[in-house]
Amino acid sequence: TRFEIGSISKLFTWVAVMMLVEEGAIGLQDDITPILPEGLVPGDTPLTLAQLMSHRPGLEESYAIFDDAIASLPRAEALAEAAPDQVFPRGEVTSYSNWGVALAGFVVETLAGVSWEQFVETRILGPLGMEDTTTGEARRGPDQPPLSESYRVQGGIAHPAFRIDIGAFAPAGA
Repeated sequence: TRFEIGSISKLFTWVAVMMLVEEGAIGLQDDITPILPEGLVPGDTPLTLAQLMSHRPGLEESYAIFDDAIASLPRAEALAEAAPDQVFPRGEVTSYSNWGVALAGFVVETLAGVSWEQFVETRILGPLGMEDTTTGEARRGPDQPPLSESYRVQGGIAHPAFRIDIGAFAPAGA
């Protein structure tokens, strides 16, 4: 049986980022705004991967990542649609940012030339022999075990819980 790992997916995003840093594709202190579509990054100051990785990009948290209509868009469009405001100076305030992690996943795609899902599956999961791990249920292979079902207890009775698929924001919680 497979289990959803949610925010543990962030670790795969950070490993992917660090692989690209080690390969010299980008530095942790480099401004990422020039490699992304114009206007995608909120605010008007440089943004670095180090700031994203430490949850210090100065961004308000965006709960739009849980909106099915937005999460089903291609990653660049979903990020643009859900872009939060910059509410703190970069690097000064720690504020958890799922949107920021998804943006880092988009940086991985931009630099690697493949989707975040493909990068994680071929460069991380495959070499580690993690054959039953996927980046999303839609990518489950026919030979992989089924996904566990979640339950919530209400009035002493277990009821099936609904699943949340954050789609384009998978780098923050696949």
